[in-house]
Amino acid sequence: MTSLSCICIMLFKILLRINGLPLEFTITHPEDKLISTEGVSLSHVNFLQFDAKGYKDVTMSFHDAQFHIIIGGWGNTKSTLYIGELVYPPDDEYNGSLLSSSEYKQFWMSWNSFQVYVGLGNVRGNGVILYGEPQCPIKVIDATFGSNFGETLDYRVNQAG
Repeated sequence: MTSLSCICIMLFKILLRINGLPLEFTITHPEDKLISTEGVSLSHVNFLQFDAKGYKDVTMSFHDAQFHIIIGGWGNTKSTLYIGELVYPPDDEYNGSLLSSSEYKQFWMSWNSFQVYVGLGNVRGNGVILYGEPQCPIKVIDATFGSNFGETLDYRVNQAG
């Protein structure tokens, strides 16, 4: 007899596939990927977990909310969160190497009307590296994943909820 937890896990995996997840893609700058074109809607979620593999410059822009995240920028030495325009100084900054060209690194992000978080790993709330507070309520409707300076990145979007 199949246990209730096994049934729940199977249903969750089916739901992920219906929503276009997990989703794997490779980007080389100047190419980018609008996640909605892959069948993944962010309009009713506030959490995203993904893996990235590459030397530097994971870039994500979240539309309508207008926040931007750069992980492993500046030669994989700094990561930043910009709310609104991409102007210096960023709303938050993390100094240190976070990316690898030989293995996937896990990241998560969550948002609500007045807060944006970015963290390491795959568990919401753990390992927060970037935090920001928009002045106006935000609503995410889509996201563009990209890279900079001719770099190639491999992405795996695992969860949106």
